[in-house]
Amino acid sequence: MPDWFWYIAGPVLLVAVLGYLWYTDRQRSETVKRKAAELDWSYHASDRRYSGRFPGDPFESAWWRRARHVLHGTRGNRPFTAFELVLVRREYRPRRGVRGLRRLSSDSDRDYRRRLTLRRYQVVLVELPVAVPDLDIARRGFLGRTIRSRFGLSSKDVDLTGQQIGTEEFDAEFEIATADPEFARRMFTPDACSWLLRSSLSRESPVRIHGNEMVTWREGRINPTDAKKRARYLHELADHVPTGVAS
Repeated sequence: MPDWFWYIAGPVLLVAVLGYLWYTDRQRSETVKRKAAELDWSYHASDRRYSGRFPGDPFESAWWRRARHVLHGTRGNRPFTAFELVLVRREYRPRRGVRGLRRLSSDSDRDYRRRLTLRRYQVVLVELPVAVPDLDIARRGFLGRTIRSRFGLSSKDVDLTGQQIGTEEFDAEFEIATADPEFARRMFTPDACSWLLRSSLSRESPVRIHGNEMVTWREGRINPTDAKKRARYLHELADHVPTGVAS
Protein backbone atom coordinates (compact mmCIF):
# COMPACT_ATOMS: atom_id res chain seq x y z
CA MET A 1 0.00 0.00 0.00
CA PRO A 2 1.52 3.37 -1.01
CA ASP A 3 2.64 5.77 1.72
CA TRP A 4 0.33 8.52 0.49
CA PHE A 5 -2.65 6.37 1.43
CA TRP A 6 -1.94 6.75 5.15
CA TYR A 7 -1.54 10.52 4.82
CA ILE A 8 -5.17 10.59 3.69
CA ALA A 9 -6.68 7.64 5.56
CA GLY A 10 -4.99 8.39 8.89
CA PRO A 11 -6.64 11.77 9.58
CA VAL A 12 -9.97 10.51 8.24
CA LEU A 13 -9.85 7.51 10.58
CA LEU A 14 -8.91 9.72 13.54
CA VAL A 15 -11.80 12.09 12.88
CA ALA A 16 -14.18 9.13 12.57
CA VAL A 17 -13.05 7.66 15.91
CA LEU A 18 -13.28 11.02 17.71
CA GLY A 19 -16.71 11.60 16.19
CA TYR A 20 -17.91 8.20 17.37
CA LEU A 21 -16.62 8.83 20.89
CA TRP A 22 -18.29 12.24 21.00
CA TYR A 23 -21.59 10.76 19.78
CA THR A 24 -21.61 7.87 22.30
CA ASP A 25 -20.68 10.23 25.15
CA ARG A 26 -23.50 12.58 24.20
CA GLN A 27 -25.95 9.70 24.03
CA ARG A 28 -24.89 8.51 27.47
CA SER A 29 -25.25 12.02 28.89
CA GLU A 30 -28.79 12.21 27.56
CA THR A 31 -29.61 8.80 29.04
CA VAL A 32 -28.34 9.77 32.51
CA LYS A 33 -30.07 13.15 32.29
CA ARG A 34 -33.37 11.54 31.30
CA LYS A 35 -33.19 9.01 34.16
CA ALA A 36 -32.36 11.81 36.62
CA ALA A 37 -35.45 13.70 35.50
CA GLU A 38 -37.59 10.59 36.06
CA LEU A 39 -36.26 10.43 39.64
CA ASP A 40 -36.81 14.17 40.13
CA TRP A 41 -33.06 14.80 40.52
CA SER A 42 -31.08 17.71 39.12
CA TYR A 43 -28.36 17.03 36.54
CA HIS A 44 -25.11 18.84 35.75
CA ALA A 45 -22.70 17.69 33.07
CA SER A 46 -19.71 18.38 35.35
CA ASP A 47 -18.79 20.12 38.59
CA ARG A 48 -15.20 20.88 39.56
CA ARG A 49 -16.08 21.11 43.25
CA TYR A 50 -16.23 17.31 43.47
CA SER A 51 -13.12 16.47 41.45
CA GLY A 52 -10.63 16.63 44.31
CA ARG A 53 -12.97 16.75 47.26
CA PHE A 54 -11.95 13.63 49.19
CA PRO A 55 -8.63 12.32 50.54
CA GLY A 56 -7.16 8.87 50.01
CA ASP A 57 -7.34 6.26 47.30
CA PRO A 58 -8.93 6.20 44.76
CA PHE A 59 -9.64 9.94 44.82
CA GLU A 60 -6.08 11.28 45.18
CA SER A 61 -4.14 8.72 43.14
CA ALA A 62 -4.60 10.40 39.76
CA TRP A 63 -2.73 12.69 37.41
CA TRP A 64 -6.00 14.20 36.12
CA ARG A 65 -9.56 13.97 37.46
CA ARG A 66 -13.01 15.26 36.66
CA ALA A 67 -16.48 14.82 38.18
CA ARG A 68 -19.07 14.20 35.46
CA HIS A 69 -22.80 13.47 35.36
CA VAL A 70 -23.34 15.14 38.75
CA LEU A 71 -26.75 14.32 40.23
CA HIS A 72 -28.42 15.98 43.22
CA GLY A 73 -31.41 14.40 44.91
CA THR A 74 -33.19 14.11 48.23
CA ARG A 75 -34.26 11.13 50.31
CA GLY A 76 -36.67 12.15 53.01
CA ASN A 77 -35.33 15.50 54.17
CA ARG A 78 -31.67 14.62 53.58
CA PRO A 79 -29.96 15.62 50.30
CA PHE A 80 -27.37 13.50 48.53
CA THR A 81 -25.04 13.81 45.54
CA ALA A 82 -23.92 11.19 43.04
CA PHE A 83 -21.42 11.58 40.23
CA GLU A 84 -19.03 9.76 37.93
CA LEU A 85 -15.41 10.43 38.84
CA VAL A 86 -13.10 10.09 35.82
CA LEU A 87 -9.44 9.56 36.69
CA VAL A 88 -6.37 9.40 34.50
CA ARG A 89 -3.42 7.76 36.21
CA ARG A 90 0.22 7.45 35.30
CA GLU A 91 1.44 3.88 35.58
CA TYR A 92 5.06 2.78 35.40
CA ARG A 93 6.12 -0.66 34.26
CA PRO A 94 9.74 -1.86 34.42
CA ARG A 95 11.56 -2.37 31.16
CA ARG A 96 13.11 -5.71 30.41
CA GLY A 97 16.06 -6.40 32.65
CA VAL A 98 14.89 -4.09 35.46
CA ARG A 99 14.29 -5.92 38.72
CA GLY A 100 11.30 -5.14 40.88
CA LEU A 101 7.80 -3.99 39.98
CA ARG A 102 7.59 -0.90 42.17
CA ARG A 103 9.08 2.33 40.92
CA LEU A 104 11.10 4.25 43.49
CA SER A 105 11.69 8.00 43.44
CA SER A 106 15.41 7.36 42.96
CA ASP A 107 14.86 5.20 39.87
CA SER A 108 15.50 6.60 36.43
CA ASP A 109 12.52 7.13 34.13
CA ARG A 110 14.52 5.38 31.42
CA ASP A 111 14.14 2.11 33.33
CA TYR A 112 10.34 2.23 33.14
CA ARG A 113 7.64 2.46 30.53
CA ARG A 114 5.03 5.05 31.37
CA ARG A 115 1.44 4.80 30.27
CA LEU A 116 -1.81 6.59 31.06
CA THR A 117 -4.81 4.57 32.22
CA LEU A 118 -8.43 5.71 32.49
CA ARG A 119 -10.59 4.72 35.47
CA ARG A 120 -14.21 5.60 36.25
CA TYR A 121 -15.90 5.45 39.65
CA GLN A 122 -19.47 6.01 40.73
CA VAL A 123 -19.37 8.12 43.89
CA VAL A 124 -22.29 8.80 46.22
CA LEU A 125 -22.17 11.14 49.21
CA VAL A 126 -24.43 12.47 51.94
CA GLU A 127 -23.85 15.20 54.48
CA LEU A 128 -23.81 14.59 58.23
CA PRO A 129 -25.30 17.15 60.62
CA VAL A 130 -21.90 17.63 62.32
CA ALA A 131 -18.24 17.07 61.46
CA VAL A 132 -16.78 13.88 62.94
CA PRO A 133 -13.27 12.35 62.94
CA ASP A 134 -12.18 10.82 59.64
CA LEU A 135 -12.98 7.13 59.35
CA ASP A 136 -12.93 4.36 56.74
CA ILE A 137 -14.93 1.14 56.95
CA ALA A 138 -14.99 -1.78 54.52
CA ARG A 139 -14.99 -5.55 54.50
CA ARG A 140 -11.74 -7.04 55.77
CA GLY A 141 -8.98 -7.09 53.17
CA PHE A 142 -10.44 -4.22 51.10
CA LEU A 143 -8.68 -1.24 52.63
CA GLY A 144 -5.17 -2.68 52.74
CA ARG A 145 -2.30 -0.19 52.57
CA THR A 146 -4.67 2.67 51.80
CA ILE A 147 -5.58 3.09 55.46
CA ARG A 148 -1.95 3.18 56.56
CA SER A 149 -1.04 5.92 54.10
CA ARG A 150 -4.25 7.90 54.68
CA PHE A 151 -4.03 8.02 58.47
CA GLY A 152 -0.27 7.78 58.88
CA LEU A 153 -0.63 4.52 60.77
CA SER A 154 1.76 1.59 61.02
CA SER A 155 0.62 -1.98 60.43
CA LYS A 156 0.43 -2.46 64.19
CA ASP A 157 -1.76 0.63 64.57
CA VAL A 158 -4.15 -0.68 61.90
CA ASP A 159 -4.45 -4.05 63.62
CA LEU A 160 -5.19 -2.36 66.93
CA THR A 161 -7.77 -0.10 65.33
CA GLY A 162 -9.61 -3.11 63.95
CA GLN A 163 -9.96 -4.84 67.33
CA GLN A 164 -12.79 -4.56 69.83
CA ILE A 165 -14.68 -1.91 67.89
CA GLY A 166 -18.05 -3.64 67.80
CA THR A 167 -19.28 -7.16 68.34
CA GLU A 168 -17.00 -10.15 67.76
CA GLU A 169 -18.83 -11.07 64.55
CA PHE A 170 -18.68 -7.48 63.31
CA ASP A 171 -14.93 -7.18 63.95
CA ALA A 172 -14.34 -10.42 62.04
CA GLU A 173 -16.21 -9.11 58.99
CA PHE A 174 -15.19 -5.45 58.80
CA GLU A 175 -12.02 -3.39 58.87
CA ILE A 176 -12.08 0.12 60.31
CA ALA A 177 -9.40 2.79 60.06
CA THR A 178 -9.41 5.99 62.07
CA ALA A 179 -6.97 8.01 64.09
CA ASP A 180 -9.62 8.08 66.84
CA PRO A 181 -10.54 4.47 67.83
CA GLU A 182 -12.69 5.72 70.70
CA PHE A 183 -14.86 7.60 68.21
CA ALA A 184 -15.31 4.37 66.23
CA ARG A 185 -16.36 2.49 69.35
CA ARG A 186 -18.96 5.16 70.13
CA MET A 187 -20.25 5.17 66.56
CA PHE A 188 -20.53 1.43 66.03
CA THR A 189 -22.99 0.55 68.72
CA PRO A 190 -24.41 -3.01 68.92
CA ASP A 191 -27.44 -1.78 66.98
CA ALA A 192 -25.26 -0.26 64.21
CA CYS A 193 -23.10 -3.42 64.05
CA SER A 194 -26.16 -5.63 63.77
CA TRP A 195 -27.59 -3.48 60.98
CA LEU A 196 -24.33 -3.55 59.00
CA LEU A 197 -24.10 -7.34 59.31
CA ARG A 198 -27.63 -7.65 57.89
CA SER A 199 -27.19 -5.10 55.10
CA SER A 200 -26.77 -6.53 51.60
CA LEU A 201 -24.59 -3.55 50.56
CA SER A 202 -22.22 -3.28 53.51
CA ARG A 203 -19.65 -5.76 52.18
CA GLU A 204 -19.50 -4.26 48.68
CA SER A 205 -19.68 -0.58 49.59
CA PRO A 206 -16.61 0.91 51.31
CA VAL A 207 -17.50 4.03 53.27
CA ARG A 208 -15.31 7.01 54.05
CA ILE A 209 -16.22 9.79 56.47
CA HIS A 210 -14.37 13.05 55.97
CA GLY A 211 -15.47 16.03 58.03
CA ASN A 212 -19.24 16.20 57.75
CA GLU A 213 -19.51 14.09 54.60
CA MET A 214 -20.00 10.34 54.20
CA VAL A 215 -19.08 8.83 50.83
CA THR A 216 -19.13 5.43 49.14
CA TRP A 217 -17.86 4.38 45.72
CA ARG A 218 -17.56 1.52 43.26
CA GLU A 219 -15.60 1.17 40.04
CA GLY A 220 -17.58 1.74 36.86
CA ARG A 221 -19.83 4.29 35.19
CA ILE A 222 -22.62 6.02 37.06
CA ASN A 223 -25.96 4.23 37.14
CA PRO A 224 -28.75 6.36 38.65
CA THR A 225 -30.71 3.31 39.81
CA ASP A 226 -27.66 1.89 41.59
CA ALA A 227 -26.74 5.33 42.95
CA LYS A 228 -30.21 5.62 44.48
CA LYS A 229 -29.72 2.28 46.24
CA ARG A 230 -26.34 3.31 47.63
CA ALA A 231 -27.65 6.71 48.71
CA ARG A 232 -30.31 4.89 50.72
CA TYR A 233 -27.57 2.75 52.28
CA LEU A 234 -25.58 5.84 53.32
CA HIS A 235 -28.68 7.52 54.73
CA GLU A 236 -29.49 4.47 56.84
CA LEU A 237 -25.88 4.24 58.03
CA ALA A 238 -25.94 7.95 58.91
CA ASP A 239 -29.07 7.31 60.97
CA HIS A 240 -26.98 4.96 63.13
CA VAL A 241 -24.48 7.68 64.02
CA PRO A 242 -25.45 8.44 67.63
CA THR A 243 -26.40 11.99 68.55
CA GLY A 244 -23.46 13.76 70.12
CA VAL A 245 -20.76 11.86 68.23
CA ALA A 246 -18.76 14.74 66.79
CA SER A 247 -15.17 15.82 66.37
